[in-house]
Amino acid sequence: MDYEILRALNAWAASNSGVSWTFFLFTREVLKNLLPIVLFWGLWFSFDAETRQTAREKLVGVLLIGAIAIGVARGLATVLPFRTRPMHDPDAGISIMGWLNTSLLEEWSAFPSDHAVLFFALAVGLFQVSKRAGVVALLHAGLIVCLPRVAVGLHWPSDIAVGILIGIALSVLLFRPVQALVHKSGLVPFFEAREAIGYPLLFLATYELSRMFHSVRQVMQFVWE
Repeated sequence: MDYEILRALNAWAASNSGVSWTFFLFTREVLKNLLPIVLFWGLWFSFDAETRQTAREKLVGVLLIGAIAIGVARGLATVLPFRTRPMHDPDAGISIMGWLNTSLLEEWSAFPSDHAVLFFALAVGLFQVSKRAGVVALLHAGLIVCLPRVAVGLHWPSDIAVGILIGIALSVLLFRPVQALVHKSGLVPFFEAREAIGYPLLFLATYELSRMFHSVRQVMQFVWE
């Protein structure tokens, strides 16, 4: 089933320059990574005074769940058997897009998809804050983040499917306890009373999340080595 779905999507993209170009745009960071962060900041300022603190506590919880999701995804990819990406597997029998860097992610296992884990965890978390924003985030996660990654050969369909299940499960299981922890810590009112410190730190957290904590991982890799 993996091969059939992969080859069908890849053939569709390879035979249609418009689809290939669209997927190229979808794999760029601006379209792929930023929408959940835009939704986060939109929701941060969209609630009235009566419900604002609770909503903001939930949103901080979503950020924490996102960080946990990345950690879980990368941890699983490290401890599970290495899986070659379709674009590096000659048996996959797919066309490689001319714009795709084939040396990309050669040393990174494909299973599970950390993109699927993160963006579905964020989408389900945002859905629990605002159903409208959550639906937009879910569509973004499925159509803009995950679909192109299969079609161009970055992931097998099963990498994405398992990643989606992990992301949804993490968000559903952790949302209430993480929100309760944020509420108990008094983090939101503490930083609201110190906006000059709170907002720069919150912006930094959302920026790193939008880059899947790439800078943090580089620092950790440097320290580890």
